[in-house]
Amino acid sequence: MIPRAMLVRLAPVLGVAFIGVAIWLIALACTDGTGALRTNDFHCFYDAAVASWRGLDIYTYGKAGYIYPPLLAALMTPLAWVDTLLAAAVWKMGGVACGLAAGWLSVREARRRGALEADRLLDFSVLALGTILLADRLRSEINDGQTDFLLVIPFILALGWLGRRPVLAGVALGFAFHIKYLAIVFLPYLIIRGRWREAGAMVASIVGWALVSAPVFGWSRNLDYLAVAGRGMVRMTGVRIGGQAAPLHGIEWNSSVSIPSAMARAARSLDAGPGFVLAASAMVALLTFGAAWLVYLRAGVPLFRGRTPARDDADPGRRLVVGVEWCGLIVAALAFSPQTMARHMIILYPMTFFTLTLLLRGRPGWTRGPLLAGYWLATLAIILPPGGVESFKAALTVWRGVGGASWTLLAYFLAFLWSGLREAGGIGRGLPAGPHPGMNPQIPSTLGVVQVQQG
Repeated sequence: MIPRAMLVRLAPVLGVAFIGVAIWLIALACTDGTGALRTNDFHCFYDAAVASWRGLDIYTYGKAGYIYPPLLAALMTPLAWVDTLLAAAVWKMGGVACGLAAGWLSVREARRRGALEADRLLDFSVLALGTILLADRLRSEINDGQTDFLLVIPFILALGWLGRRPVLAGVALGFAFHIKYLAIVFLPYLIIRGRWREAGAMVASIVGWALVSAPVFGWSRNLDYLAVAGRGMVRMTGVRIGGQAAPLHGIEWNSSVSIPSAMARAARSLDAGPGFVLAASAMVALLTFGAAWLVYLRAGVPLFRGRTPARDDADPGRRLVVGVEWCGLIVAALAFSPQTMARHMIILYPMTFFTLTLLLRGRPGWTRGPLLAGYWLATLAIILPPGGVESFKAALTVWRGVGGASWTLLAYFLAFLWSGLREAGGIGRGLPAGPHPGMNPQIPSTLGVVQVQQG
């Protein structure tokens, strides 16, 4: 933990840098007089909004780049009432607001699950530092007019509502599912953990949100659009299916850095079938799960035995374990998705702020080095080798080809899990957040069945 006195001295610098990043992002959202906004990803959403307003096919109108379920197009329909540039500015300003809000929500939830006292200076320090570190990914998100914060905010809200407002948690996840299907990863977790109200609400809200766009498109066309979006997902995995489908790239797409995409490219070079992709990806997933289970065993924290919603919500240490697992689900969704681009790593927003909270406000007894190394390894793997530089083009192609960003992300998660479980042990022992030289961690019996003795 960084001493509070040091943060007091650094606060003005962090404040100026935070304000500078915010102004920079606002400028990106508002300044473009060349029409270039039509060349980035925003045009896909705008074309879908225009098609929605005019009663045309949202998947074929314009440049035909819309690949999402119909809900997003329906919600964006009002943007079709104004010029493209104005619509883009409004959308991007909303993205800036969502980015800052997501940061604050993540800081607050990390503090709550870390059993930390409210401290405006420390909260602001984590928020400012996280925003500064994420500035480049925020720039990419805002400049392209992307929708990833419509996933991030529901993910954070749902985590905060677990056990407290289960229906709202499920509704938030159901909404996220209709932005990107990767949100489905939370459903089996809720079922395994016995959170039946959250799981039931998620399933019901997936159906409910699917019907929200029906008044805009009509019942029949809305069902057709849902089928088109679903067929697009199926085709992306390499399965042949008839009928109109959303124009998604295939699983072998060179810009995808996920493990399955890397395996699909390897299968292509080896002239192997789709079974190789499934088997190889499953093997990596099982090995990662096995490594994570060893971390649980080493920490003395149960992965399954005795894990009930009542105990997880009541025990302060267990609450942090749930938060760490929630971040792990996001990692799994990104690393093992049929298609993940480097820019999608912005969805790790909550994990970044949890990481900074552990580093800046964590309790004594565990080494920060592995977590710090894991964070920077994953961060550098996303931005390096630099794109747009001819001399690095070959290296970038190779790095993306093997899915380098996803492999380092898995290593980062294991370091994050190791650190989070040891912090949970410190919470169970009642250790205050702060450096206490000479004290060793002891995992409390409320967290697990193994107890680590003081050395």
